Amino acid sequence: MITELRTYTIRRGRMESWLRHWREAMDRNIALGIRVEWAGFDPESMGTFIFLRSFRDEDERRRLEAEFYEGEWWKNVGDEVMGDVLNWESRLMQAAAVGSAGGLMDVLEPNADIEPLFPSAP
Repeated sequence: MITELRTYTIRRGRMESWLRHWREAMDRNIALGIRVEWAGFDPESMGTFIFLRSFRDEDERRRLEAEFYEGEWWKNVGDEVMGDVLNWESRLMQAAAVGSAGGLMDVLEPNADIEPLFPSAP
């Protein structure tokens, strides 16, 4: 399981606009089968936004990201969305454990069943 840590620096006064777009983008990520783990921002600066999303493996990450960024929605709003961003960084991490309804799951175990962690894609 691969988890992507994404950090964005949002332009001053643009966090509300960013959050509106981000929520719609995450609905589209989830519809593709991407697991959105966590998202938040620094309320004092209103400039730093971080979110985590997970994929079954690197092949799936590449395929679903391509599907998202080549989709009509992103083609229509991508420039506007990224206009709220000063800069961003993405880091990929191998997940070791993930919270689930049954508690903390060690996803490195050979028999770990991670399928229930992911939404069903249409």
